[in-house]
Amino acid sequence: MFSNLYKYEFNVPSRWKGKTVNIVFDGSMTDTRVKINGKPAGEMHQGAFYRFKYDISKLLKYGRTNL
Repeated sequence: MFSNLYKYEFNVPSRWKGKTVNIVFDGSMTDTRVKINGKPAGEMHQGAFYRFKYDISKLLKYGRTNL
């Protein structure tokens, strides 16, 4: 089985709390799992290289570093 793991730390401003925040991918290979702060962002993406997104508003730590 072939898999890659990518990690990225990012900050989310406190002023974004209460807004809808999406993470958007313009293309990713099939069977892509996305986690925010160790929690699944949604169902596993299955398909090819097309745009998809998840609403991650409830998974974020506002005013802090996220992974």
